[in-house]
Amino acid sequence: MKALYLLLFMITAATVTAHAQERTRDQLFPDFQKDIAKQHTAAAATADPRKTATSTRSLLFTNYQQTRSSNNSSRQLNRRPVSANGKPQPSEISAAEALRAIKPVKIEKTPIQQQQ
Repeated sequence: MKALYLLLFMITAATVTAHAQERTRDQLFPDFQKDIAKQHTAAAATADPRKTATSTRSLLFTNYQQTRSSNNSSRQLNRRPVSANGKPQPSEISAAEALRAIKPVKIEKTPIQQQQ
């Protein structure tokens, strides 16, 4: 019997909450239903590309062409960055050169004191 009361309470709470949200939405956005109706009619009015396509290839592939920019911007993209001191960037140095440039670190073990 307790489970039945709990189920009825949950259904009632969900229904009341949904109704309150809808009323609040209608107060905040009075033209909400009109806007939804416009969107549905606009979506139905657009042509389906599957009906207007002449072949499967034209449906799948589109000839996209990039817009051509001025030569100055393409030159700037191809230019390699140089650091302020004139040396090459660390990413431009090969791994072998970087390994030779790194000085080995001497690891000294500290003596462990004996517990007495």
